[in-house]
Amino acid sequence: WPQFGTFENAADSCKLKHGFVRTSSKWTVLRQSEDSVSLLLKSDDETRKSWNKDFEFVYTVSLGSSSVRMEMEVRNDNSSPLEFTGCLHSYWCCKSMEQCAVEGLKGIKFDKGIGDRFRGDAVEERDSVPFVDAKETQLLYADAGDAVTLTEDGSRRLRLTKSNLPDWVVWNTGAENGSGIKDLKEGEYKRYVCVEPGFTSRPVRVGAGATWIASHEARVL
Repeated sequence: WPQFGTFENAADSCKLKHGFVRTSSKWTVLRQSEDSVSLLLKSDDETRKSWNKDFEFVYTVSLGSSSVRMEMEVRNDNSSPLEFTGCLHSYWCCKSMEQCAVEGLKGIKFDKGIGDRFRGDAVEERDSVPFVDAKETQLLYADAGDAVTLTEDGSRRLRLTKSNLPDWVVWNTGAENGSGIKDLKEGEYKRYVCVEPGFTSRPVRVGAGATWIASHEARVL
C-alpha cells in the first residue's frame, strides 16, 4: 500500500513498487486486547516525501479459536478524492506447495504473470488451481468471489474470505526463483503458499473526509 507491485493505475500513484507502508517504522499501537491488536500509521513529513497525500491507516489483526482476521481502515484526510491499490500478502504454511491448490476461482478472468496492469488474459476453467513447483506460480484474478478454499493433499485446510476487496492473487516462487529470495533457505519455497486478497485490478477511490474499510479472514477447516 498504496501501490500494488508496479501498478500505477491509481491517480497520483506513489510509483514505488509495493508502496511504502510495509517497511515503515512509524507504525504505533493504537489499541490492544488479549486476542487483537490495532496498529496506526498517519501521514507525516516523511510519508509525504514518498506520496504527497494525507491519510490515517489502521490495521487490525484479530485471533479466534480457529481463525485469524485482518482489517484495513483508511481515512482520506485530503480535500480531494484519494486513490490507491494494494494487497495483504498473506502467506500460509504448508508441508509441500506441490500438494496445495485453490478452489473457487472457476469462471474468473485472470492474468498468468503479473505485469503493471490487469489484462484479463484468460478465464479460469479449472475447478482447482494448483501450485507448480518447477516454475513460479503468479496468477491475478479480478472481480472474483469473496470465498475460496485452500486444499492440501486433497483435504480442505483453510476457508479464505474477503470483504470489499475485488481480487485474489495466487503466488509461489517455485524452484525457478525460490533460491533467489534472501529470507528463504534452500528448498523453503516448498513450505508456503500465498493466497491473498487485493485491490489491484482497479484502484480504490475514497472521497474527501471519507473512510474505506476492507477485511480478510482465514478459518481452519
